Order: sequence, then structure tokens, then C-alpha cells
Amino acid sequence: DKDKLQSRIKELENISRELEIALISYNNSIKNFEKVYENNQNALIMLAENLNNIKTTKAALSSLKKLPDSFSNTEEFFAYHREINQKYSKIQDDEYNTKIEYNRIQSELPDTTYEEMEGELRDAEKRHLRFLNQLKTLNEIKRAFNETKLEMASDPMKELREGTDKYLKSITSGNISIGNMDENMNLKIRGRFNNRINYSQLSEGSRDSISLALRLSFIENLFKDGGCFTFFDDVLNDLDIYRKKEAIEILKQFSKKNQVIFSTCDLDLAKKLGGNFIEVR
Repeated sequence: DKDKLQSRIKELENISRELEIALISYNNSIKNFEKVYENNQNALIMLAENLNNIKTTKAALSSLKKLPDSFSNTEEFFAYHREINQKYSKIQDDEYNTKIEYNRIQSELPDTTYEEMEGELRDAEKRHLRFLNQLKTLNEIKRAFNETKLEMASDPMKELREGTDKYLKSITSGNISIGNMDENMNLKIRGRFNNRINYSQLSEGSRDSISLALRLSFIENLFKDGGCFTFFDDVLNDLDIYRKKEAIEILKQFSKKNQVIFSTCDLDLAKKLGGNFIEVR
């Protein structure tokens, strides 16, 4: 039958084409094999090596610990492992940054040690306490002064004026006295015969006598019961021998109720004043 024959020919042609394609594929495979292995002996050697590697890998895998029960598969385990590594890396970064910040802060610290600063703090606290005590004393002086001023409202400078006059007359043997004193402590000075004397006419010794008398009277009025701490710096240096002798006796009497510190370069004067000596060289 012609139709059957033609159909068979087409079928055989298709088979032929498939065989040609397969042949080309086999030839390519052979070429690739020869390119990689060169010959059958090399292929067998590489096959043996691969089989040995497989055996070694299986042995290594069999020695691994079992996956923890908290992980259902290896992907979960490796994901957890990556997370732990990230956290560890962050901790290392934080530690590094902390060390840098520590070194920066340490470089900014003062050279003074903690113990030295602690000592300085104690000294500052002591100074602060002294200042508070001084402030308390000054407030007490101010209060006493204001009370005294109120008590002497009609003549606020009376007691100070009379006290100054008393000491000045004693020191100068009556040659100089206080005629008047206003609230600004401006003085009118009189001589032995009640004659007015200008301050510019006075000698250094007379000026020092007035200054000493005024200080003694001022302290005496503020600290009526005594207890004042006062310092005199060589205030008798320009007084003549008679006034100096009288001033020494006045200071001795004054020191019985008050704490007096007197500085001088005159050793003979220091001995005449008496009291406790501190020699500074």
C-alpha cells in the first residue's frame, strides 16, 4: 500500500533525525569526557578519589553532634548561629567604643589624684567654716553697733568720742584731745589750751596716737564685755618715748579682756609689752 509505505518512510526519517541528534550529543559528551579526564584511567582515578571523599564526608557527618531539639532543621540552626555572631560582633564593637570613651575621659581628668582632691575638699570645708564664723562675728558686730547707735540716738558718737578722748589724753598726757566727732567720724582736734589743731599740723606720732585711741575706743564700745580679737602692726613705732610708755600700759590693760596680737621689729618693745612671743626670722 503506497500510503502506508510513505508513512513508514516518514517515521524512519524521524527516527534517523533523532539518532543523528543523539549521536551529536554523545560525541559532545565524549569530547567533554576527554577534555576533563583525557582517558579512562584518569576517569577511574578521579572516581576513586570522589568515592573516598564521599566516604570521608560521611564519616565526618556521622561524628557530628545531633541537632538540638529546639531546631527543626539545619537552616534554623544556622540562622540562630548567624544571629549569635551578629550579637557577639555588636558586643565587641560596644566594648571597643567603651574603651575609646574611657581613654577620652581619663585624658580629660585633672592631674590631681582622688586623694589629693579629697584633701583639698577637706581644706575648703575648713575654710568655709572659718568664713561662716567670721560672718557670724561680723553680723554680731553689726548688731551690737546698731543697738549701740539706737541707744545713743540723741548723740550717737558720744561713747566713741569720749572713749577716744580718754585714751588720747592718756597717751599724750593731755596735750591732744577730741573736741567733737560727727557720724562720719570726722574729728575736731584740740590742744592743751583748747586750741583747734588741723590734722595736717600733727606729727606722725600724734596721728598714730589718735588712730590707736580711736581703735581702742571703737573695740571697747562694740565688745563691752571684751572677747575681741585684734591685731596691731607696729603702731607705736613713731611715738616718742613718753607716749610709747603710756601706750604700752594701755595695751596691757586692754589685753586683759581682749585677745591682742602685736607685730613689731623692736625686740625691746616686745619685751615691754609682755605676753607670749613668736619670733619670725
